[in-house]
Amino acid sequence: MVTDEEITALLKAHSEALPSGDAKAFTSIFDQKNAALVRGQARLFANLRKVPLTQMSYETLRRTGRTEDSFGRGVTFTQDVAFVHRFADIDLRPVSEWYRWTIEKASAGAPLVVTKVGGAPPPITSGEGSTTVYYPGP
Repeated sequence: MVTDEEITALLKAHSEALPSGDAKAFTSIFDQKNAALVRGQARLFANLRKVPLTQMSYETLRRTGRTEDSFGRGVTFTQDVAFVHRFADIDLRPVSEWYRWTIEKASAGAPLVVTKVGGAPPPITSGEGSTTVYYPGP
């Protein structure tokens, strides 16, 4: 079973890694066997560290899929997260860029592992415009 507390802790650690400059902590939540994913997230980290952000955090949005298994088997689900950021002297208010993470939990006691990252769709689509919310952003 995946709890809200586990998701909150995952996002908190990920959020704290960015301003502290801890690339290893930032990329540790991603599937380490997927070199392309880890490399892409390391590049994102390096690029975000270059821009003057006065605010940055990852926040939960919606979750879909099976997050619980009665027999203790692994689960895979999607978690939409918002990267909330504000550029110094540019943004009047924080901007929310939405990501859709595919997360796996191999067993009841296993850690959460992000296996895929993409843009998250808006809650309501009109058939016009973007299919994601400010993705990719910075």
